[in-house]
Amino acid sequence: TQRRGEFRPLLIRAADEHMQSRFVAQRILELREEGVELGEIAVLFRSSYHSFDLELELQSTVGKATKVEGDLYSGRISNPKELRAMQEDVEALGRQRQRIEEEMLTLMEEVERQLEQIRRLEAERQARDRELDEHLEDYTTRQRALTAELEAARRQREAQAAEADPDFLRRYERLRSRKDGVAVTAVNGSVCNACHMTVPEAVLNAARESDDVHTCEDCGRILYVPSE
Repeated sequence: TQRRGEFRPLLIRAADEHMQSRFVAQRILELREEGVELGEIAVLFRSSYHSFDLELELQSTVGKATKVEGDLYSGRISNPKELRAMQEDVEALGRQRQRIEEEMLTLMEEVERQLEQIRRLEAERQARDRELDEHLEDYTTRQRALTAELEAARRQREAQAAEADPDFLRRYERLRSRKDGVAVTAVNGSVCNACHMTVPEAVLNAARESDDVHTCEDCGRILYVPSE
């Protein structure tokens, strides 16, 4: 070829027509796995490209059989041995013709099976693409909802911080920076949810009975004690 481009044609030698057919079908499958759309794949053929050699052989066999039969029934040959030999030739050519036709049928069935597999894989790919699109749409919707919730919580926090005691707010921010962003922890029964240590009963009672700030004696976080 005189065409210039990134890729040059390859010559692949197949052992027979069956291998040739399987190679073409397998290569189509590989291209699909690489993400090439079926519409971008072209297979050049004439009538039945993969069985072209078989068709030539079949035409030759039919031609020979026609000629032998013509000679056999023309009456020009009367020698019994020649007639018997020609009859055997006709029978042999008939068997050869049957073999070629069976091979062509097998080849066409193989191609059809491969194409059916390609169509099935393409359908599966389209189904996966639709499923992926649905997941992406769901993810986008949830992300937008979470972003909206986060923004609402941020605005609420800013409003509450503006109303809080400045000294308490500074203390809270210092704790938050030292405690991995968690300055307040709830008490579950008598256990601190942050460090899982037992909070003394006196501290629990004091936290329940007053509005003063009480902290965990182990982790130092501000305690939130739910009402009993």
